[in-house]
Amino acid sequence: MLASARPRFGMHAFIRTVKDPALRVRIVNERQAFDLDPDSFRQRYAHRQRALADKIVAARRALNGVTVRAAGARVNVF
Repeated sequence: MLASARPRFGMHAFIRTVKDPALRVRIVNERQAFDLDPDSFRQRYAHRQRALADKIVAARRALNGVTVRAAGARVNVF
């Protein structure tokens, strides 16, 4: 595998427009709340961010114990 291709594995994103009016309003309101008081906004979500960070750390630790046999390996390239 080319060294330049290695960092690209696992990167995938779907970008779509939010069409639900209520969700669009919520997104705008959340952005305004952040703009008005970034510190309070971050503090309001700190517990969720910490929980997510803890899950990521646990997943990284668990990854060391994962093995993939060549017979079961499959790669999809789009």
